Amino acid sequence: MKLLEEIKVSVYDNVYSKNPKIMTFPEVIIMCIHPVYASIINTIRRFYLEGDREAAQQIKSKLPCFTPAGTFNGAHAIKNFLVSSNIVGLDYDHVPTVWKLFNVVPKIRIPLQHSKVPQMG
Repeated sequence: MKLLEEIKVSVYDNVYSKNPKIMTFPEVIIMCIHPVYASIINTIRRFYLEGDREAAQQIKSKLPCFTPAGTFNGAHAIKNFLVSSNIVGLDYDHVPTVWKLFNVVPKIRIPLQHSKVPQMG
């Protein structure tokens, strides 16, 4: 099993980008929790709550994104797939109650691995 620092993924400037950068998984996680994105995410959530899905999607489409599955050479399409990260990303945006997801997904054993993550701030 690889160490987290050895796992590489592709990172895109936005969902439409075709020019990925390769980063380690811990680098991406740190990027995701960085405070610079907190106000943007809160704005997106507010638009969704107010029913302005179009405004929320417009902002969301400009955020950076990454491919948990691994690295790609170009757009994130199977024909450009290079190396698997062995990470499975579950997208459950459209599950009304997240707990229902656990009733659908069979119980599987997943090896967990810990890595030192630098403290922010």
